[in-house]
Amino acid sequence: MSAPSTSLRYAAFISYSHADEAEAGRLHRALENFRVPQGVVAPAGMPASRGRIAPVFRDREELSSSPDLSAVIREALAAASALIVLCSPKAKASRWVNEEIKTFKRLHGEGRVYAFLLEGEPADSFPPALLRKLGPDGELSEEEGEPLAADIRPGKDGWKLGVLKIAAGLLDVGLDSLRQREQQRERRRLLAVTGLSTAVAAGALGLASWALHASSIATRERARAEREALTAQRISGFMVNLFELADRGEAKGEEVKARDILDRGVSRIESDLVDEPAVQGDLMFAMGRARTGLGLFGDAAEILEKAADRQRAAGAPPLDVFATENALAIAHYEKGEFDKAGAVFERLIAETPKLIEAVGWKPVMADVLTGMGDIQYRKDDYAAAERFYAEAYKQLNAAKEPDAMLAARAAQGLAGALYLQDRNDEAKAWFETARKLYERARGPDYYKIGWIENDLAGLLYFEKDLEGAASHFRTALDINSRNLGPDHVEVVGTMNNLARIDYELGDIEQARAMLADAIEAQRRSDRARHVDFAFFLNTMGEIQNDLGRPAEALRSLDEALALVKSSDHRLYGPILMNLGRAKCALKEAGAGLASIADARAAMPAHYPSGNWRHAAADEFEARCRLAAGDRAEARRLAAKALTDFKAALGDRHHFTKRAAALAASL
Repeated sequence: MSAPSTSLRYAAFISYSHADEAEAGRLHRALENFRVPQGVVAPAGMPASRGRIAPVFRDREELSSSPDLSAVIREALAAASALIVLCSPKAKASRWVNEEIKTFKRLHGEGRVYAFLLEGEPADSFPPALLRKLGPDGELSEEEGEPLAADIRPGKDGWKLGVLKIAAGLLDVGLDSLRQREQQRERRRLLAVTGLSTAVAAGALGLASWALHASSIATRERARAEREALTAQRISGFMVNLFELADRGEAKGEEVKARDILDRGVSRIESDLVDEPAVQGDLMFAMGRARTGLGLFGDAAEILEKAADRQRAAGAPPLDVFATENALAIAHYEKGEFDKAGAVFERLIAETPKLIEAVGWKPVMADVLTGMGDIQYRKDDYAAAERFYAEAYKQLNAAKEPDAMLAARAAQGLAGALYLQDRNDEAKAWFETARKLYERARGPDYYKIGWIENDLAGLLYFEKDLEGAASHFRTALDINSRNLGPDHVEVVGTMNNLARIDYELGDIEQARAMLADAIEAQRRSDRARHVDFAFFLNTMGEIQNDLGRPAEALRSLDEALALVKSSDHRLYGPILMNLGRAKCALKEAGAGLASIADARAAMPAHYPSGNWRHAAADEFEARCRLAAGDRAEARRLAAKALTDFKAALGDRHHFTKRAAALAASL
């Protein structure tokens, strides 16, 4: 492989037929968003921006009116470290794709040319210049070339693995090296789904502490006492009237829930207070925060955006608007809209110095730095998250009157970021720091200590200490249930966590009962529409399969698959695998084997070799082969599954025992 020139500006040039523009755009985004793993150094001269494969050049103009490649294209090809060719029958028929390949080879040689096969057979989809080398005259010769190819056609590499193959080629590292990084990413995703992630959600509830403190400072400094008194009076009257709905007499005997009151409140704020934007803004801020705190994220962001608009229109103090926008960023985060949340936090970071100068309360900077740390954490950039959390903690620690709650939140986030960089001892120390800060500020029963217990449980889970993890989860569930109520997102997430561990320990019926309660709680909220609900449903499908209820498992898993939608999601393969097991148990061996085969094709992009899910695929296929009458193949697969489960999970794990029972029966 030839080394790129040291004067290059682009990490890669994407060549494609404009009929394949959508796929080209998707690949462009995937490569520029790809995070180069720690310890991987890009080849000398290959451009990289902040640990990304960027910039990548993609021509967006039609060239049909030009007799030759434009000067812009030639310049970009000359400045590109590598060439990626999107291959399809349309690309093969494109004169321009062929010319771009030849031009790149003339400039850089035959190396660092990669094929990305979208559709069709290679012979029908690879442009001639891709398959043949150039002669001394710079034209195509009869000598065949062998470009490195990623094949994303159905049943082949799939999108995720295809991108990884291209990234591995660009970075000049082995594919397995990049795939191993998915094990680390898997940890974060579990944390994020089940409430083990950093304390950004705490901001939704804990926001009140700094907002109230900030509000008191702003109140002392602004000279609008009469207007504020009138606004407070109007808010008080509005809330008294609103909560009359909670009286069963007024509600005609029907049960009234907090969500009903919030829904009614938002509607009335917009209709009854149209001439009072200050009151509207303050009330919408309260309603939006309340929805976020209750885990009702569906329209919290919309309400908070309106609140900020009303506050600006009324000339509200800057700190009030800041508090509302901070809550808005948190609502976006909780909805999984990380780019939107990050954009709000970035704006707040830019505005904070002026705010500090105006009101003099420095912890607001640490608060938004921690928020940015949370965003980077959820985007898998743990090194960047560590920097934001550490800077936030440093600023708080240097303050004359440090805010213990904000410091605890930053310490907890820092612990999570360190843990997901495999720095477990450092992580445990920071978790303990966070715990002590929370205890000092709010006492030993404070709900965020339950979140620390969740985090420690997650750490032990990935160290394969299931009993220790279960103990911490139970403590977390006890603390969070008493503080937050049975339907809160954190409580329900912990229930899902504990059910998963009980299942893996072999307490199947106990796991089923707890998970059923968690699923019902999710359905009572708007969280049942979130893709993360698929984790609950997939585990339930696994449990139902183990209990010999394949028809029920099929329903749970079909619902999970509908939420996941595509092979890009890490659960896509495991769900298909569990569906295959259910179908085979329902005497649909052909359909079951096909589902397991699709699962095997999807899983390598997310789970490297050695992950226990590959052993599960062998076990489930063995069950299918047995159902189809192929006892010899079933015996072979069952023995392999047992060996691999022992290596990955140990002898005491439920999956190992299940595989051992199958192997013994054969």
